[in-house]
Amino acid sequence: MVAAGQYTGGPALEADQLAEYVIVDGLFDFIEEAIDGSAAALNITYDPSGYPAEAWIDYEVRLSDEERGFQIRTLSPV
Repeated sequence: MVAAGQYTGGPALEADQLAEYVIVDGLFDFIEEAIDGSAAALNITYDPSGYPAEAWIDYEVRLSDEERGFQIRTLSPV
């Protein structure tokens, strides 16, 4: 369950906005789906504690605006 979140440099997110985000297990699923889906390029960085801190995935090198990714700056257990 996601308890709190914040846009980079922005206000805290409301409960209905948080529903759009995934928990850490979902981030691992996101990466696994990219690997299984034969993404053209993957750039993944893991935090020393083991969770994926940043991921940028390009599914088609010749297309623009189809890339997906995320970045986590601070993560606290709930």
